[in-house]
Amino acid sequence: MDRFFAVINRAVFKNTLAPCVMRWSRNRWRITLGLCDVKKRVITLNCALDDARVPDMIVASVIHHEMLHLHYGFSESKNGTRRFHTHEFRAAEKVFPGYADSEKWLGQNWPMRGRPAKRRTPENGFLKYLELMTG
Repeated sequence: MDRFFAVINRAVFKNTLAPCVMRWSRNRWRITLGLCDVKKRVITLNCALDDARVPDMIVASVIHHEMLHLHYGFSESKNGTRRFHTHEFRAAEKVFPGYADSEKWLGQNWPMRGRPAKRRTPENGFLKYLELMTG
């Protein structure tokens, strides 16, 4: 996961994000793909994504989403509620390469059913694509 963070940080955020703790959840979550604790700088991904059936593009897209939380933080509305997914956040999320394909794949394949396929071995195809795209 650290390689995903490094490549996305370089390609999308121009290395402006300080490193954070990246980890897998202990249990499979049915709906949630990832969580970001902005104050502690911890990104936790659903361990169900650590499955050979899940393309790198999906993992990269989820990590990018969580990194956007680090980048934008949260805003408070007039009534004091916190807003994490602002219009600016959603716009930035949609320009990520592979965003539309990731949303389509998740819509067709999530939640993952059955026993997990062995642990993922990164193909690096999508990461190499990001690296080439940004020089």
